[in-house]
Amino acid sequence: VEELKVAIDYKPINELELLLPKNHNSNFGKTSYEIVNECKFTFKGFGSVKYEGNITWLEDFSKGRSYLRLLNGFVWLGDIIEQFKQTKDITLLKSSYHLVEQWIDENQFQPNSNKMNWHDETTALRLLYLISYFNILRPYSKSLDLNKIYSSLNEHFFILSRDDFYAGNNNHGMFQC
Repeated sequence: VEELKVAIDYKPINELELLLPKNHNSNFGKTSYEIVNECKFTFKGFGSVKYEGNITWLEDFSKGRSYLRLLNGFVWLGDIIEQFKQTKDITLLKSSYHLVEQWIDENQFQPNSNKMNWHDETTALRLLYLISYFNILRPYSKSLDLNKIYSSLNEHFFILSRDDFYAGNNNHGMFQC
């Protein structure tokens, strides 16, 4: 296994970087390692859920749609990104990469679905975290195949730009802009 050398300047790439979401949990160091090592996700107001085997992206564990919005909105990815910026621990990227790939593989877009994986606000939130994540991954494009994530980014842009995707009568459109 080839050892990767990390030499990234984490000053914002551009003004967009300043607008992207950051960590969800104040103890993101702990939660980021729980995600990649134990498949344990912690969200404010919902506690922790530990998955055995594959993540069931649409099971809410009686926590409701708001829990699924955070899980499928990739809010957890913010903790991993911030911890990586501080530690430069490449295992965080490799392990989280597989979780992102799993979500992409298991959650194909279905128009007019009422499921939280492609809810309008959830999709917009996930796109913001994916952009931030993609920027962190780009220097490792030789050891990680970023085509799947890049394709997913494009799909998210396209879906969010569709007039018929906006649910209406809510403030979710501000996330879709």
